[in-house]
Amino acid sequence: MANNASYGVLKHAHYRVSRAILSGVLVRPNSCARCGRTCRPEGHHEDYGKPLEVQWLCPSCHHKPKNKMEPKKLKLPRGLQARVARGLGVAAATVCQVAAGTRTSAAISAAIARELAKLKGGAK
Repeated sequence: MANNASYGVLKHAHYRVSRAILSGVLVRPNSCARCGRTCRPEGHHEDYGKPLEVQWLCPSCHHKPKNKMEPKKLKLPRGLQARVARGLGVAAATVCQVAAGTRTSAAISAAIARELAKLKGGAK
């Protein structure tokens, strides 16, 4: 285990994430937060004491040693950052941090993915 959590704490964190996904509190995106690959990502915990703070990683990135993982930095199209921030009622800087990989938030990541999908869908 990456952060030396006891087995019980680890299982509790996994249980909380599963329940949060089922109840709609957490939304699993359809791509990896590190490499951007389309997949069914796994929730990665930096701190098992904060069970709902997860970074969504593909199995390949999730099992790489931490020092080998470089966050994928997204360059957001003009206006998207502000649109996501307004829609969620958060600061634009927070959206920028999530896109840059320096901060994690499932809700903001999902909102960014939805907005990018809208842009791609409208470009066809």
